[in-house]
This record gives sequence, structure tokens and C-alpha cells, in this order.
Amino acid sequence: MKDARDVAIVVLIAVVVLLVFVSGFLFFGNKLRDARESSYVQGVQDGRLLEQRNIINGILANGFYAIPVIDEQNKSQQVLLGMVTPSGSETGLGQTGIRKK
Repeated sequence: MKDARDVAIVVLIAVVVLLVFVSGFLFFGNKLRDARESSYVQGVQDGRLLEQRNIINGILANGFYAIPVIDEQNKSQQVLLGMVTPSGSETGLGQTGIRKK
């Protein structure tokens, strides 16, 4: 009777240790996966900010920035972005660039 009880205790201890090990492994695996995903998202955001900075620097340096696009007929076109400086009441434009009546 005592031997069966000792074996049962050892088996239960082994099961508990195994469960703790598996749960710890899963926890740290999820933490590592979250860190990788966070790093990827940060890289995407940095890339977007870099692209925006390049566009603004291009506009400031050249007065415009050309973006290549494809139209409905699959032909390559360019969209130009440039600065618009409202000149005030002479042109009838307000600060928002909307024509006043």
C-alpha cells in the first residue's frame, strides 16, 4: 500500500512540474512573439514617417514632389504635390484655400 501511494505522489509531482514548465514556456513564447510583432509595427510606423519626411523635404527642395501612379488604362502617370501659399484677399482665398464669396 505504501509503495503505490509513493508512486502516485511522484507521478502527481511530475505532472505538476510538467504543467508548470509548459505554461511557462507558452507564456514566454507569447511574450517573445508580442515583442517581435511590436518591433515589426514600430518599423512600419518608422517607414511611414520616413516616407512623409522625404516627401516634405522633396517639396521644400524642389517646390514639388512627383508620385508615380497607374491610371485606369494601366498607363503610368505622375501626380505632383506642391506647396500652395495663400496670398490672402487679392486672390479671394482664405487661409484654408477655400474661395470666399
